Amino acid sequence: MRNLKLKAFFAENGVKFKDVAKELGITVSTFSQKINRKNGKDFTTKEINYLCKKYYISPDNYFF
Repeated sequence: MRNLKLKAFFAENGVKFKDVAKELGITVSTFSQKINRKNGKDFTTKEINYLCKKYYISPDNYFF
């Protein structure tokens, strides 16, 4: 559910998944799996911290 807010945030701000994946050093496929919580994939603490700092978002509102 929380990742839906993150997806909406990216869409509203014109942030492309391919750009975020590149910033995180992962493939677009892996990013998609993480944002959709598929195959047991989820963002690492390091990735969450990076995204929160980069996009000025709260981890409580978007990840937990």
